[in-house]
Amino acid sequence: TFHPGRFEPIDPGKNKDHTRELVGFAPWAITEHCGKLRSGFSYLKAFQDYGGTPEEIANAQANVIYIMGVMGHFVGDCSQPLHVTKHHNGWVGDNPKGYTTNKTIHSWIDGGFFKKTGGINPESLAGKIRPARIVGDPLKPEDLFRQMMAYLQQTHALVEPLYQMNKDGKLTPENPKSKEGREFLDDQIVKGGQMLGDLWFSSWQQATEDAYLIRQLKQRSASSGNK
Repeated sequence: TFHPGRFEPIDPGKNKDHTRELVGFAPWAITEHCGKLRSGFSYLKAFQDYGGTPEEIANAQANVIYIMGVMGHFVGDCSQPLHVTKHHNGWVGDNPKGYTTNKTIHSWIDGGFFKKTGGINPESLAGKIRPARIVGDPLKPEDLFRQMMAYLQQTHALVEPLYQMNKDGKLTPENPKSKEGREFLDDQIVKGGQMLGDLWFSSWQQATEDAYLIRQLKQRSASSGNK
């Protein structure tokens, strides 16, 4: 459902920021940023181990943190069912089950419902997180992409259950059944955080030596030592 070819043609008048062309590229973006993070870790390690200056190390650390943050946006968004469907702002097209077509459902799921039900409690969610583990086989470049596709497909499978919850009042704070809706969304936050941690850890563990940078740093160190 989230394949670019299945979306309606883009209306230029509603696309002044040119972001609508990017629909459907999340698994590619996540995979690409994992590669960038591995590279960032590679030269951070080189600077730390082979005489990088404090400024070089600080710059490398800042770059790694930046990439990790961008990944957090992509990976976190993809744990929210309305981010992987054409029904992101209310149900569109045939609607035999009578799901809401209200365009505010997305903002409600992203934050409004949480604010009305006590906010997000990081401490309680952290208790559901397991230790990070490796994602993807570094000897099979396509493996990581396949796992990212599976991650999005798992999220996409929850689109209709989410709409059904809304229809049943489980996303209405005043309804006693809202506890079920809150648990559902909390679980998605945990899944997103878990996947993000796994990808960060994997990138660190799978970062190879930057042979060129190491060679240059060794030459610089030798040159300065001869002066």
